[in-house]
Amino acid sequence: MRGRAPGVAAAGGVALAAWGVTRLAAPHVSWAPDAVVLALLFGMIVHAVRPLPASWEEGVGFMGRQVLEVAIVVLGVTTDLQRFAAAGPLLVACTVGTTIVALGAGILIGRWSGLGRRHAVLVASGNAICGNTAIVAVARASGATALETASAIASTALLSIGLVLALPVIGTVTGLDDARYGALAGMTVYAMPQVLAATFPVSGAASEVGTMVKLVRVLLMVPWLVWLGRQAREGAAPAPGSGVGAALRKVLPWYLVLFLVGAGVRTAGIIPPPVAQGAQVLAHALTVAAMAGVGLAVSPDSIRTAGVRTTLAALASMSLLLLVALVVVRFVLPG
Repeated sequence: MRGRAPGVAAAGGVALAAWGVTRLAAPHVSWAPDAVVLALLFGMIVHAVRPLPASWEEGVGFMGRQVLEVAIVVLGVTTDLQRFAAAGPLLVACTVGTTIVALGAGILIGRWSGLGRRHAVLVASGNAICGNTAIVAVARASGATALETASAIASTALLSIGLVLALPVIGTVTGLDDARYGALAGMTVYAMPQVLAATFPVSGAASEVGTMVKLVRVLLMVPWLVWLGRQAREGAAPAPGSGVGAALRKVLPWYLVLFLVGAGVRTAGIIPPPVAQGAQVLAHALTVAAMAGVGLAVSPDSIRTAGVRTTLAALASMSLLLLVALVVVRFVLPG
């Protein structure tokens, strides 16, 4: 823990600054961004001004990963699955359909952009399904190279930060209610933790719907990996250590499993509403701290790592996903 202290302290300072600015601005500016968004931005600015010291790296990584995972677990305690069930099969069907369209179109866009087949599949999987988890799992199943994997992660992650920052504005301009905004975030945002960053500034209800919609996308990784594994067996042999079994173990990490457990307990009525409300406050505070860590970890060098072709392909496929999802939540899902 001692090795993490400098980075934890740095992220904590950034989080406190974001929280302070939000508290000061909120009474005077109606459009003041939430502390979650400010923590992410402030962290990125700090890294751009001053390269991340080696002594900070372990603590910053801890804040951006483990703390954010704990925030997701705590959010599960606040999530009543009856709200998700009330949306009915239509929301699930829309999520599945949007993901399939984005995945297929993303692969085509990648190929048209000059990416190799495996590289295009990585970028499309990251955007359409579940970010780094999808990219790493697909890379293991398909035998993609380290360079292909790194560039896919860098390009999609950087663009997704922009999407997280833009979504609240898009939701306001398009007049989406909290539930449909949560669905939009769940259908489009790159990774489960970033769904919190995009929805917490709006409402708890948006976070609940967004998290559940995102979970549907994550679960779609299972049939996708099975299909990719079958294709890999019919073609060239994948790299050592790859395969569907190894990749599937990354689909539902521990924090998503515990999220579902917490949501099930909350839905069963075992957790009283006051405790759930307190858990929501705690989840928000943890997310602010974690976003400070995420922002501090974003290096300007990662933009160069992504490469122009990979970045353009990721941008085009992400834009298409956003457009399709926006049409679905605006005109298909009930208000």
